[in-house]
Amino acid sequence: MKIRIMICAMSIALLAFGLASCGNRKAELEAQRIVDSLAEELMLAEAHAQWVEDSLAKVNFTTYDLSFCEVHGPVKSIVYSGDGNRFEFSEDGQLIRLNGYNPFTADSYSDPSGSKISYKRDSQGRIAEESGLESGCTYTWDGQRLTGYEWGAESYYGITLYAYDNRGFISESKHVEGSYGDGESGNSSCLYQYTEMDDYGNWTVRKGCGTTTRRTITYYPITR
Repeated sequence: MKIRIMICAMSIALLAFGLASCGNRKAELEAQRIVDSLAEELMLAEAHAQWVEDSLAKVNFTTYDLSFCEVHGPVKSIVYSGDGNRFEFSEDGQLIRLNGYNPFTADSYSDPSGSKISYKRDSQGRIAEESGLESGCTYTWDGQRLTGYEWGAESYYGITLYAYDNRGFISESKHVEGSYGDGESGNSSCLYQYTEMDDYGNWTVRKGCGTTTRRTITYYPITR
């Protein structure tokens, strides 16, 4: 982009020199008008190119919290149609509310409804633990990618591991379930198919494990 601007600037200078060399005031004024007009167009073109570059960066923007919910870009909220869970994010990609409350400060053990869960982060700021009234979950990561989780509820436990495709979507999950008293009781796996995407490249409909998951994603506007 800068090379093109330099070439255009040189062309402007040569044009101005050529017109000014005509030796009359009218030619000089016309040359100056053309120089000013082209310079303004170049400035606007550079500003637009920079805006496009910044917009692309925002579309591909991600954080640990966005990765946790399998999204990227200036996401404002995600609402799942099945369970109705609603995740809300700040403009810098941090999870700030889950179903209307802050899951990082919520006390799930004292919630009489038993519906609240709480999250804890690891030393790198990734969501590493989830606690509920009668259940708990630990998450595992590889860099900025969630690789699986292990859960426990009463006398039962489960382990889930994820595999990803070349788009960065979960392509397969493998599950092991059992009880602490009897040991492993079974395992299974699921393949996922993504049937609908939005304009930001985030999935809105996914099929797998015998169910169809739908979600509605809203975004912060990308402004100049």
